[in-house]
Amino acid sequence: MKRKSLVAVLGLVVLVLTAPLQARTVESPDEATALLASALGVRFVEGSTSLVIVERNGQEYVVDLIAKTVRENPKTSENAAAPARVQQAASSLSPADDRNLGVRVFQQHCAMCHGADGKGLRSAGTPDLTDKRAQTTLTDETILSTIRNGKPGTAMQPWAGKLSDAEIRSVAATVRSLGSGQELPKANIYIPADDYVYTLPTGRSLARHGFYINFTHRFPYNPSFSGRGLGDTLLSLDGFAIPSFGFRYGVTDKLSVSVYRSPSAISRPIEFMAAYNFLDEQNEQPLNASVRVSADGQDNFSQNFTANFELILSRSVSRNVQFYGVPTFS
Repeated sequence: MKRKSLVAVLGLVVLVLTAPLQARTVESPDEATALLASALGVRFVEGSTSLVIVERNGQEYVVDLIAKTVRENPKTSENAAAPARVQQAASSLSPADDRNLGVRVFQQHCAMCHGADGKGLRSAGTPDLTDKRAQTTLTDETILSTIRNGKPGTAMQPWAGKLSDAEIRSVAATVRSLGSGQELPKANIYIPADDYVYTLPTGRSLARHGFYINFTHRFPYNPSFSGRGLGDTLLSLDGFAIPSFGFRYGVTDKLSVSVYRSPSAISRPIEFMAAYNFLDEQNEQPLNASVRVSADGQDNFSQNFTANFELILSRSVSRNVQFYGVPTFS
């Protein structure tokens, strides 16, 4: 009997969503929808394009119109007199999530692939998250699952364990809000795409448990000949180069460790490094600042040891320009 009643209510929900409204009984279609929804015990979840809450015999049900699923709202029996809390519990992406936190997480970790405005990058093959049609194909649960678990076969990595649950929920709410026409704030903060600009360290931070591979080319010396035979070396960028590689791991969202190695042509130097980011413009601080401590040794770290201490300071002028200062002591 309970299932039949629920089916009848769902039929009325479809009627509310599809039936033409009688203009002569109310002043506007929005008012007509509100009156009918109230009479039928139907509520729309704010910030969601797929969820509807239906009340029947004192029990509330969450209806996902895209996924075509119905589930009981477990919070109803605990506190039926608190509809705002029930609505928040029913929605996977609560409007109470910290939007500022979600924007910061998006700009720091998502913008490099999805664009600072969320419209995607052709080079990365990412979708336009501001497209309403694209948003209607995504349920709130799908957005959360994709952020937590990644998307196999794409560059979308899993962020579970790297971001806190509050950060994941907040950035998911930010992604959902893009489909409702809300724009991300235009922060004048430069986001470095790499650890280095040529040989200058950028102080780029890593997410907790993030993993980064450095594959670079060192230019240890120029060819022995000079003059016209040398040709145009484009500021030495295409001079005699030696490939080197390394790995960097984010122990926390501030502390990272790395190892870096160059080949035998320059006596196989290896570098071990630890870096700590203690100021970040993304957190509304006046500048970026990090300290790095490293030790280098040649011949697979068996001779000619050197210790290095670096302070990396940077300040954004705009989204495309940033000034650096890197005092170093070896």
